[in-house]
Amino acid sequence: MTYAMILQNRVIGILLGQDAEPYWPPDPTGNPIKAVPCGEEVVLGWVYESDSGEFHEFIPEPKPELEPTQLDRIEAAISKTQGEIVNEAIDTYTMALMEEGIL
Repeated sequence: MTYAMILQNRVIGILLGQDAEPYWPPDPTGNPIKAVPCGEEVVLGWVYESDSGEFHEFIPEPKPELEPTQLDRIEAAISKTQGEIVNEAIDTYTMALMEEGIL
């Protein structure tokens, strides 16, 4: 018989051809690991629904894109090259001269 070893509703091991129900001790934090009979289609990482006794593939939720923090913006600003800083200064100076009608 094939058994899936379940830790916190996730398949962490698959044991094929077992004559008796296997036993694994709890994990280091004391969470029990239980053996559940399963078919050969079950793979590591799948989710076990203990209420229904069904296995299904784990589908992670998409992570939202994070907006840059103030620290991110500061780091980006100070990581500019000397050439970029000089070009920005020249652009700013040129714009000021154009506004004054000098250029």
